[in-house]
Amino acid sequence: MDSDCRTRPHGGNMARRLARKGAQIALFNRSVDVTQNLAEETGHLACDSLQALSMRSPRAHRVADAACR
Repeated sequence: MDSDCRTRPHGGNMARRLARKGAQIALFNRSVDVTQNLAEETGHLACDSLQALSMRSPRAHRVADAACR
């Protein structure tokens, strides 16, 4: 299976559009290579697990904080 992030269907195009607009997001994909390639291309943060994603994402923290109140 090809690990090139441009050939696999996922949210890569959305991540690229967000990067062009100056947003920075946390990325996760089951394939670490895909995540790393897209992070290098866009400057976004690569996470190697869902747990790491939830720990790194500011939005995840805001949602968790709101749920705890």
